[in-house]
Amino acid sequence: MTFRPCLVAVAFAVSISGPLLAQATSKPFATVNGETITEAQVMKAAAADLAELEAKKAQSPATYDRDKLVILHNALDDIIEDKLISAAAARDKTTKEQIIFAEIDSNVATPSAEEVEEFYQANKSRISAPHDQALPLVKQYMIDQQRNQYRNALDYALKKQFPVKVLPLITTVPVFDRLARPPPCASRNV
Repeated sequence: MTFRPCLVAVAFAVSISGPLLAQATSKPFATVNGETITEAQVMKAAAADLAELEAKKAQSPATYDRDKLVILHNALDDIIEDKLISAAAARDKTTKEQIIFAEIDSNVATPSAEEVEEFYQANKSRISAPHDQALPLVKQYMIDQQRNQYRNALDYALKKQFPVKVLPLITTVPVFDRLARPPPCASRNV
């Protein structure tokens, strides 16, 4: 019985790729207040957006990798924010919802009709909807901007109170994709 080195190398690579990928899913992406956030948690949080991206992959293959990283970073940021708010709630012996209400929702003011109209007039060249249809959208945009401002301020303050360490996001790459050329045994006649 003769063994062909290329087949043995490929069989070995295939046999170890399963456990390596399983280990990769538990790879830490960040820690918040000593609690680890794993790749598996990020992938689970990003699953819907990643599925949508996969469905559109053929339409924009040039930006696929960048878009995937953006989705993963956004999911990681959401998990970090949730863990920070949970840590603050535990410290203050309250709920996450009470923290969010006290620090964000209670501070967001509903813009007046005059403020909405003023914003619309200042930005109407960039708004494609007709005036009457645009006003409710402009009002919601203004509310969302305030909410984001307060959420970012809370996030910034909590990051000063609780340690956060983010590790570089590296997507899982198959073993041979990293090589500039095929493995040496691929060019041999076997």
